[in-house]
Amino acid sequence: MLSADIRTCICVTAALTLLANAPFAFGQPWEYAVFDTGTLAREHSPITDISRTGVVVGTTYGGNSWPAFFWSSPGPYAEFETPTGFYRVFAFGINAANTTVGSYYDASQGSNAIVTWNHSGELQQNRSNLTDILGDAFAINDNDEIVGRWQRTRSSWYDSVAFHWANGQMTQLPDLGVRNGLSFAYDINNAGHIVGQAEHPAGNQRAVLWRDGGVVDLGASPGQSESSAYGINDAGQIVGSDVMPDGYASAFLWQSGRLFSLHHFGESTYAEDINDFGVAVGHVVYSSQHYDWSTVRWTANEGMIDLNTRLGPSPVYEVGTGRAINAAGQIAAGGRLYGAAPHELGLVLIPVFHSMVLSVEGGIIRAGAFNSLIVTGAGPGVEVHFLHAQRTSGTSIPGCTLQENALQLHEPQIIGRAIADSDGVARIGRFIPAAAKGTNIIMQAIVRRDCAVSTLVSTTIE
Repeated sequence: MLSADIRTCICVTAALTLLANAPFAFGQPWEYAVFDTGTLAREHSPITDISRTGVVVGTTYGGNSWPAFFWSSPGPYAEFETPTGFYRVFAFGINAANTTVGSYYDASQGSNAIVTWNHSGELQQNRSNLTDILGDAFAINDNDEIVGRWQRTRSSWYDSVAFHWANGQMTQLPDLGVRNGLSFAYDINNAGHIVGQAEHPAGNQRAVLWRDGGVVDLGASPGQSESSAYGINDAGQIVGSDVMPDGYASAFLWQSGRLFSLHHFGESTYAEDINDFGVAVGHVVYSSQHYDWSTVRWTANEGMIDLNTRLGPSPVYEVGTGRAINAAGQIAAGGRLYGAAPHELGLVLIPVFHSMVLSVEGGIIRAGAFNSLIVTGAGPGVEVHFLHAQRTSGTSIPGCTLQENALQLHEPQIIGRAIADSDGVARIGRFIPAAAKGTNIIMQAIVRRDCAVSTLVSTTIE
């Protein structure tokens, strides 16, 4: 039997092969701009999935009405059409065509019932043999195959089994030897491979992979007994979590028949999704008693990173749960205003690519004096905009999509503009009043034409 270290080496080597073609600068730390989907007025607004084009879906909780919603830049968010007479609606999964699946609570049945929407948020009525099913639809792939939980008995959640729906036909997925045992299908890739969990003859739940008409028990990390698989990419890499003997959870990656732990710190870790470049997202629980959660990202060369360390200085938001990631590296997350009481906002994390370097001449901004800012790495002759703010979050660059890049400043103000010289260097000078001494300032530069963004500079005016 291969040792744990050798198994880990095999998995990491394979993951690095995938990462070689990823559209990110893996040689430098990634940073993120954070966008609020506009659901602040609701009590909780968890996002559950994000499409290839950056459309996110989720549900807003608060009061008697729980509408499902979708959002894309520049917003605002919009509510999905709600079945007549029903008020609690859940959106769980979205595919490349922006078809969304979910469920609504039917009090007369004592259960959720499955629902689907088109790209405009309108209810779809042509899903034969699907829309009358009790349960939840958790995911949909680009071939319109749907998976989820089928509740076979009214008012009995424990009589739920995993299902697959395609071409107008619903199929109950195979079990692990427990006939009609409790099972859930959480995700499906474009090859039709499905992951979730199923009841094991020992009486616990085990992470499983359904493919080619059969079921594979993915097992659990050494010393664990229960496990669940939440995400699968088109390369067949699977992520999930298993339960440790002390009740805490440990994230894992499964590929090529091997499972290894992604757990590195905190009480518990959860891996919830993985994109086609092998980048996984989830969250770490530092303290379950104090809502001390952070969104985390795993890559083969960096391991697990707390993304609250990658939001820039003085962030407006802190991110707590990582739900989904698309091929562009955009992350659907839950979070809250920094330092605020628990209140899950729907947040979208956009990778920021720093192609320019911003610096302060002399390294210090002095009050009552003339100061210069310098940008290097711009294109010759381009117009560079110098901006400032006091906090970081996310702002769209005029003329650019979030697939291309984003600004990290919160409510930025213009300092000035300059034209880069033949070496791609732009310089601007400004007099800083004496009264500004002691003010904290964060600066960044952009080139609108190229959707280019500089590094951040954060300093206190002396």
